[in-house]
Amino acid sequence: MIKIVLKSNDEENEFMKRCEAIIVFTRLKEVRIYVHLSLCLFLILLFLGCAAPKPLIIKNHPEEPPPQKSFFSSIWPLQHKQKEPPQKSTAALHQQDQKMAANSDTADLLNLLKSKNVISADEANQLAEKYGITLPTVKNDNPAASKSNNGRAEKAGANKADESRESNQEQFTNSTKEESSEELKKSDKEQKGETPANIDEEMKKDISGSVVNDEQKDVSLEDTKSGKGQNEKTPASLDEEMKKDVSDSAGNEAQKDISSAGAKSGEEQNEKTPASANEEIKNDVQEQIKNQVREEVSREIKKLDLATDLPEWIKRIRFGGDLRLRYEHDQFDQNNGVYANPSTWQQMNTTTSHDYFRYRARVGMEVPVNDKMDAVIRLATGNDSNPVSTNSTFGDYMNEDKVYFDLAYLKWRPCDYFTFIGGRMPNPWFYSDLVWSPNLNFEGFTVGLNRPIGESWATSLTVGAFPLQQNDFFERSKYLAAGQLVVERKQQKGVSAKFGAAYYDFNNITGEVNTTAYPDLNDWTAPLYQQKGNTLFNIAVSGTKTALASEFKELNFTANLDIGFWDPVHVVFLGDYVRNLGFDMADVVQRTTFPNAGDIDGYQVGVSVGHPVIQDFGQWKIYLYYKFLGADAVVDAYTDTDFHLGGTDAKGWIFGADFGLTKNTWLSTRWLTADEIHGNQGDQFGLPLAIDVLQVDLNVRF
Repeated sequence: MIKIVLKSNDEENEFMKRCEAIIVFTRLKEVRIYVHLSLCLFLILLFLGCAAPKPLIIKNHPEEPPPQKSFFSSIWPLQHKQKEPPQKSTAALHQQDQKMAANSDTADLLNLLKSKNVISADEANQLAEKYGITLPTVKNDNPAASKSNNGRAEKAGANKADESRESNQEQFTNSTKEESSEELKKSDKEQKGETPANIDEEMKKDISGSVVNDEQKDVSLEDTKSGKGQNEKTPASLDEEMKKDVSDSAGNEAQKDISSAGAKSGEEQNEKTPASANEEIKNDVQEQIKNQVREEVSREIKKLDLATDLPEWIKRIRFGGDLRLRYEHDQFDQNNGVYANPSTWQQMNTTTSHDYFRYRARVGMEVPVNDKMDAVIRLATGNDSNPVSTNSTFGDYMNEDKVYFDLAYLKWRPCDYFTFIGGRMPNPWFYSDLVWSPNLNFEGFTVGLNRPIGESWATSLTVGAFPLQQNDFFERSKYLAAGQLVVERKQQKGVSAKFGAAYYDFNNITGEVNTTAYPDLNDWTAPLYQQKGNTLFNIAVSGTKTALASEFKELNFTANLDIGFWDPVHVVFLGDYVRNLGFDMADVVQRTTFPNAGDIDGYQVGVSVGHPVIQDFGQWKIYLYYKFLGADAVVDAYTDTDFHLGGTDAKGWIFGADFGLTKNTWLSTRWLTADEIHGNQGDQFGLPLAIDVLQVDLNVRF
């Protein structure tokens, strides 16, 4: 028997909404019964061989008009489109009987509520229409009872509890309606394909657990916000009041289920439904994500705090560098001639092969002074007598090595198309190692102009002046004045190209012979550093002091073609040509007093395949070049120190390969094989000099 406690007229609507939850719970019990019966019948038929297990395929047909809204469609909304109604089985007939019985019970409950004036006739009809139930016409034979009930309701309204409990109850009932409505929509839209048993468990959990546990939290939060003096009530007391209201309204059986769910609100249930398990997994994942976000935010805040503590000028500094370990094997032909070092005029080793272990270390920093200017400083190993090498060779009895300023310059860019650089700077030209050593840095000043031509082409013009050897008298100072025009086609459809035309004018580097009256007057004309290959003559009155016999005004054309159809793998073709326009055969013969071959041209061609820059594991590059460099084509002091062990008057091949070992770490190997062109050595010609060089490098960049 259902005991109904009537309250004030103002609460009749809320009570009616709670009745909806009771009806939902009642219908779930009926669904569970006929599902169990259907499963039992199916197992019996399967055992007798009358049915074969087939997968249940449920299809949704959006083209059909939506069916009439009913209670069963709210928890199992899937429809099967069939042209002809199938013949009903015994299980289907039994399910239909169960459904009719459940509808009859629900109709009786609504009639009872209407007869007790708990809900009006219109409200009862609305509920019946909502759940697809037909209400029979019931005559009210006891109007006195209704009147008595109304009197009791008015009396109960007059003697209602204190204002705080009424507020809690009102909030509880409103939240109960919202939760029930949301869960019904959820089961209608998201649980397609689930069995009624799963729906039963989930709905039971939602109505029992969520009504008590979640709504308790909502009421507590709402009480805190209302400012009506509800703070003195603990969650436990609110829980008891809620359960009492539900038990008075829903009856003993509903009270038992809701109370048991409320008792388990603070502890983990031993038996969890699939829906609750999924909810727990979802909560765990969300909690893990929150924890990760908190940790990342904490780390970022610590970094920001650390950066905030640093001075402003330190924040702007960017550091970088590299380290190279090298094994080198120099192989000399036993038939090589005897050569003398041009600087010291001592005999060079040309017949005994050697192995060397070397290293190079460079570290630098770049400081943005402001938006338009940068300052760069870099330190490197090396020595102060060789401008084209930063190597340090092992085998000096464990002595410490020296470090020098490798770079120190300012770069000013007041606008996009103008750049000024002053100081000790990287090579400002577009070049290959035919003319300049890759390790050579320039000291002086450059001005660059850049101008794009449309979207695909760009041009640049660079001019510069570089002191080579300072003298107290300006007219005797040596310097280089140079300029280069570059035209570049940017990457378009996998192809890019670059062409540069340069002119390098060396001033006051040709030697002058001393006189007997002034035996050391022109010693300054001798170069401070030489390698080998250029035509030399003796400028000393007595003894030996050599200087360059030719002037050097080099015209250089450099081009490459980059084909990147297979990006990141590129195929790059290189072509480089140089000619010394300052060479004058008559002047050279007059100074040296012996014939000269007049080798004033040089060129290099080759191809590389692979990644342009090795940055990570597995990246690679291989290359092959052929080089021909005449004796007086360029100044031998600034040429590559590895090919033919430096200098000019050499021709040969360069083969190499690079392979990435890990991030910013790669292995390089090169084989350079070169022979002399004419073998110039003073007044001697045809001296053989064949040198092969093997280099294996381990490189790191940071």
